[in-house]
Amino acid sequence: MRANFRAAIAAIGNSALIILTLMALAACGGGGGSTDNGAGTQTSDNTTSNGGSGSNSDPDNSTDTADTTKPTITLFGESSVTHLQGLVYIDAGAKAIDDIDGELTTIQTGSVGGFEGVYTITHTATDNAGNTASVTRTVTVTNNPTSDSAALVLSDGAVGSVWDLAIQAFDEKFNNYESCSQDNGLACPSLAWAVVTDNDRGNVLQVTYAADAGHSGVYFKSSSRQNLDDLASGNIVFDIKVINDGTDDLSGGFRFKMESGDSTVNDISVGAVANSPVLADGQWQTITLPISSFSDANPTKFNLSEVDVAISLYPAYQTGENLIFQLDNVRFEAAPGGSDGTGGADYNDANALDATKWFHQTQLPSGGGWYNQELQHYTNRLENSFTSNGTLKIVAIKEPFEDQGYTKQYTSARLNSKYAFTYGRVEVRAKLPSGPGTWPAIWTLGKNINESGAYWQTQGFGAEAWPACGEIDIMEHWGDDQNMVKSAMHTPSSNGGTVNTAGQYIATASSAFHVYSMDWSPDEIVFAVDGTVHYRYDPAVKDDSTWPFNEPQYLLMNFAIDKDMDPNSFTQAQMEVDYVRVYELNAGPDDQPVWQDEFND
Repeated sequence: MRANFRAAIAAIGNSALIILTLMALAACGGGGGSTDNGAGTQTSDNTTSNGGSGSNSDPDNSTDTADTTKPTITLFGESSVTHLQGLVYIDAGAKAIDDIDGELTTIQTGSVGGFEGVYTITHTATDNAGNTASVTRTVTVTNNPTSDSAALVLSDGAVGSVWDLAIQAFDEKFNNYESCSQDNGLACPSLAWAVVTDNDRGNVLQVTYAADAGHSGVYFKSSSRQNLDDLASGNIVFDIKVINDGTDDLSGGFRFKMESGDSTVNDISVGAVANSPVLADGQWQTITLPISSFSDANPTKFNLSEVDVAISLYPAYQTGENLIFQLDNVRFEAAPGGSDGTGGADYNDANALDATKWFHQTQLPSGGGWYNQELQHYTNRLENSFTSNGTLKIVAIKEPFEDQGYTKQYTSARLNSKYAFTYGRVEVRAKLPSGPGTWPAIWTLGKNINESGAYWQTQGFGAEAWPACGEIDIMEHWGDDQNMVKSAMHTPSSNGGTVNTAGQYIATASSAFHVYSMDWSPDEIVFAVDGTVHYRYDPAVKDDSTWPFNEPQYLLMNFAIDKDMDPNSFTQAQMEVDYVRVYELNAGPDDQPVWQDEFND
């Protein structure tokens, strides 16, 4: 018994010696861990989990730090909005970021009723540790049937309250063009319509033509006459997707009518008709039709102050057999600057950009034309770039314009930031134009570029030619490849038709806002849309040929007109920007931008 006791004591002593020895080794960086002094990081077999469960991977040798930090939630859009009574309310949503768990799912509660009043929408997010945060949006419902409210015709499958007779149709085979009224086409032999769910859009209007369809179409009607005089220089705009073009190849597109007074769609010669370049490609596209194309074509029969049919739509040929198409976001939009060039329904509060942040680059390159054989003049006019209602509009307009001894048929704007930076994160929330020939871009150039007329050249910094200065294309969008957005890198090793490019399909690129981002570090440049990464540039060898990106870059936003633009298919379009934000490298979710423009007029 005594011998066993002594053996036990000896064993304890040896164990204590081993423990002390291991502690000494750990203090010197030995044991199971390793240290990489060059990278400044240390790894160890002893790990700690900071997850919501509070558990450790090695409970004997690690310590948890409790996660008590709430997620950060940011609303998309304004925190207080006004909504027209009678329309379906769709909240813009919110984004939640947690410093440990990353992006979180938000839960929306609350609703907007059908009566005038103030309502609250709440967005809540909870991280894995159980920390909860929430933000609210105030929605004020009003009933003010002005031309502003008449501007919204169809959204989320619901017809605007001003167009109270809703969706109707005319049909050659129904008692010789008698109308079907609010019955989804039940009485019309040639066509039917219904609100369906689209994976990209939510609720949309779908119109289906029968196999033996006659001449027929759908329209939106009001029981009262609407005065739309302040939209005279504007457009009617809508999104359309042709799912099946049937036996009609749609080479003539669709035709459209607006009507005024007591005229009815039974007399299809009343009102004016305009052709449109609708594509039968199964993709959403935005069509913009000048209101002047209706009113000017038949001024004796069309009175813009007494409109009772917002738009009537039908195939250009006399039949639309087996045709299926969808409609969304049908609306009237005022022209930038309005009918008199100084104000309009949506642009009465148009303001110039902040001149301390932005520079209008208007000087033509040598030879009198912009690069890539683009067709536009860039101007510093309010018509081409302005802020209103909390967003920036960059507007391309078809118009003859003489400047610097050259006359061009289009105008637009090209903006340089008066801020330059090295490394960091850029976020731009924008809604893009659509249509073949449109070419908006969000990008950067080296502050040291030697380009006459560029802002930093005028400040004495121009020393490097392109592409030695480096170019980072955060977002480019060509209207002839609708809804495909791309990012690209231009360096001495690959430029112009660069191989360093990739993109992703965004179904609502031209009908909804999306966040286009670029994360720039000394090691790589990463591009994403709404947080989804589509391209990462990280060349194995970083030298002047592949990586001219260790010097400051500045931001550019422009809307170019491609050399192949069809002048008969374009009048004007805009790129709309909600905000531009630049963050420091490795900024956290609670960090504020180091430079930004929220365009709050």
